[in-house]
Amino acid sequence: MVTWGETGDVRNRVEVVEADGTAVPVAPIVVEAGRPNRSGLPGFGGLPIAAGLRVAVTVLDEDDAVISEAGLSPIFDTNRPPVPVIETVTPREDGTARFTWRPGAVVDSTPGDPLDVPVEEPQLLMPVATYLIFNGWDDLADEPTTDRSAEVTADRMKPYYVGVKTQPNEWVPPGGKLTVTGKSVSLVRVCDAGPCWWVPEDDAGRLLRLQSRAGRSAAWQTVATTRALANGTFVFAVKFPGAGDYRVVAPPVVGSESHDALAYFAAAGGLLVVLGALLALAGRGRRRAFVLSAEQGSEL
Repeated sequence: MVTWGETGDVRNRVEVVEADGTAVPVAPIVVEAGRPNRSGLPGFGGLPIAAGLRVAVTVLDEDDAVISEAGLSPIFDTNRPPVPVIETVTPREDGTARFTWRPGAVVDSTPGDPLDVPVEEPQLLMPVATYLIFNGWDDLADEPTTDRSAEVTADRMKPYYVGVKTQPNEWVPPGGKLTVTGKSVSLVRVCDAGPCWWVPEDDAGRLLRLQSRAGRSAAWQTVATTRALANGTFVFAVKFPGAGDYRVVAPPVVGSESHDALAYFAAAGGLLVVLGALLALAGRGRRRAFVLSAEQGSEL
């Protein structure tokens, strides 16, 4: 929150500038006459990384021309958390890997900055590793830790990268992450001279879509796509801004045999509740997906 004092009831422009007054590419906020002398911080959550910024408040005329000198705030920085450093990565014969790291060095570029929040010591960090089939990072611990090493289990699909994730500071607000895992199964129709039955098979290579909507009246939107692995398993990992409905859809395919595609899945990173089953028919094929409702979690 930005507040200021002045004489009279006038229009004001609130903007962020560099320490020397140079403009910053962030839209200013105009506070009309008759309103309290306060506003939000322009560009909050989206300010550029900088070692020295100020808030400047000026008076505007009816044509938005500046007609006063600027009132300037103390200098502040928008530095992100210190970046940790990976020190060693050791693959092992049993398929596991161990890596170590050290916390990043804390540098205060603006001593006395009124907006600074001190970095907690010892620093809490989250070890992570990439997925093979999705562009994202998987947490390797239940919660951020003061440990300085971690292990990757042998069952993680290779190749992968490892890393260490910092925790949000005052300039990096936390976001939600939705992880959906499951298995795609095709049901193949088998018949003998009399009866017929279904045989489940791993639906290798099946195209799958993760879709979301803001509410029941909103249209479904595809937010990610992937293909099932040879054993039918799949993973989606996406950021989401808040509560909503999510589903996994296996688009209809045309084949020489009649079969159903089922996508069984579970989710992590938020509170998810199965609401019901959704069936859709397309010619002689059929697909089934479960609809989920998600509430944002506290992790990145």
